[in-house]
Amino acid sequence: MDKEMYSSMSCLMEASPVIERGIALHKMIHFITMALGGDGYLDFMGNEFGHPDWIDFPREGNGWSYDKCRRQWDLVDADHLRFKFMNGFHRAMNLLDDKFPFLASTKQIVSSTGEEDKVIVFERGDLVFVFNFHPENTYDGYKVGCDLPGKYRVALDSDALEFGGLGRVGHDVDHFTSPEGIPGVPETNFNNRPNSFKVLSPPRTCVVYYRVEENQQGSDAEELAVVADVALQDGAEAADLVAMQGHLEGSTLVDNIGSDKTGDVEVEMGDV
Repeated sequence: MDKEMYSSMSCLMEASPVIERGIALHKMIHFITMALGGDGYLDFMGNEFGHPDWIDFPREGNGWSYDKCRRQWDLVDADHLRFKFMNGFHRAMNLLDDKFPFLASTKQIVSSTGEEDKVIVFERGDLVFVFNFHPENTYDGYKVGCDLPGKYRVALDSDALEFGGLGRVGHDVDHFTSPEGIPGVPETNFNNRPNSFKVLSPPRTCVVYYRVEENQQGSDAEELAVVADVALQDGAEAADLVAMQGHLEGSTLVDNIGSDKTGDVEVEMGDV
């Protein structure tokens, strides 16, 4: 984003194409590094929210200057700046692993890497990840392979409004799988996967899908527990939790968690 990191990060003005592109790719690059990099993820001070300056400790080469020897943590706490969107998504990435421990899973399958459509599809654990790096193309009804049959829903969406996106992916949509090829014969399957489902994939977005357990009881209570844990950690009032309860049905992890802002929890439900 170059010089626009210093002049065009205000939410009080319309985002320029440079800023929109930069924030979208920042989220995607961080997430694909985390999701495909191994069983751990390391970030460096301030990168999680796109800090505009590097860190340079005093040394002979910079004249022993302290000018870059600091992080501007206030940038991410400023509600009117877009740094909060990148930080919120970074936090949601980690919360996704808390809820669906995919980093510790030995199941790691990259089923599709299309140079022409610029889409990468892979599985970590039982989650299905769809990264669309194309700068312009939206794929409606894009077919992705998966292991387990059933119903899938959005678990995390970089294009969600609370992460500075455009809210193009529906979070209340059920994606039902179709069997592919001959059971037990991978070469007859779709991208060597025994099942598939179709999704909407906007440009420069990454979306994660989880399999819904149809026989799971008390799912709403489980979601409320997740929200309550996050809210209490961030100092939310008990009254806020009561208000959340009525909106849980059909919400996803992203909808429940909202954005990351010290001392405050914003819960955006039904907006996307």
